[in-house]
Amino acid sequence: LERWPEAVALSRRLVERVQELCHARGVRLLVALHPNRRAFLGEDALLAPFLPSPAPAPQTLDLRTHYRNAGLSWSELAGDKLGHLSPRGHDEAARALAEALVR
Repeated sequence: LERWPEAVALSRRLVERVQELCHARGVRLLVALHPNRRAFLGEDALLAPFLPSPAPAPQTLDLRTHYRNAGLSWSELAGDKLGHLSPRGHDEAARALAEALVR
């Protein structure tokens, strides 16, 4: 978090470049946004900088919605305080990705 602005800028550039390559090849890009604890608990500003804005913008999947609909608490979702997924969290993330990819 010490270099948050730089991390956000780098992440955005990477997503924008991947989106350019995908768009040029006719491939749909899906960007999954996995929350940290603060974002999971409702601090939307933490994920907002990662939402890509190039035109055409890639599809984004805010995994918080899926996790909440599955009834997961943070302790069930995360295997540690950083937010690495637990086995149940991995299962739910995979379900959310599978659902989004077939749409």
